[in-house]
Amino acid sequence: IIEVMPQIGVDATLFAPQTHFKVPSKTQFRIGYVGRFTYEKGLDTLFLAVQQLYRQTDDVRLIMCGSGPDEAELKTEAKALGIDDVVIWRGKIAPTKVPDEIATFDVLALPSKSGNSWKEQFGHVLIEAMCMGVPVVGSTCGEIPNVIGNPDYVFLEGDAEQLFSILSRMRRDPDWHEQARTYGIKRVHEYYTHERIAARLLDLWQTSVERYRQCA
Repeated sequence: IIEVMPQIGVDATLFAPQTHFKVPSKTQFRIGYVGRFTYEKGLDTLFLAVQQLYRQTDDVRLIMCGSGPDEAELKTEAKALGIDDVVIWRGKIAPTKVPDEIATFDVLALPSKSGNSWKEQFGHVLIEAMCMGVPVVGSTCGEIPNVIGNPDYVFLEGDAEQLFSILSRMRRDPDWHEQARTYGIKRVHEYYTHERIAARLLDLWQTSVERYRQCA
């Protein structure tokens, strides 16, 4: 019997949907990123997609939460692309403050790229955002597509045009945004909360023991 499941789930109490959450408005569309500031996370792809979105509307914002070795270069790149006024650098966020930060996003992006010796192993921030009812968009890198579980919210890694198309629709189509929001909540509670992972693991052990007894 083989079943793939994360070792650590998400606390559905801590990462709970906010009662004041609302669909994107024309006031401001906030794209969030939480993680390391490295090029292997595909942040250059995200910048290019945001640049295209900025050409559609000046009310887009990219909220960058984290730190990393490529931060200075990424800030220079954002300026060169003409989106430095759009990008908000929030710095490293304390773990206890991450839910509050995610709650301000209209969508969370994880645009990771595969390297010679690295692929995204899971992307825990995806299930944290999904649990809160924040739609997620991720690349085809590593396990991201399996975690998200819906190709509508997945783009080919490194494809800024495809990422732009998904983000643009998230901004323009409230019904699609709401569909993504409710999908994420349902998927996390079906597969990724601490309780569901524990139950799945218990079921796996019980099935394994029963099959062993039948073969003994």
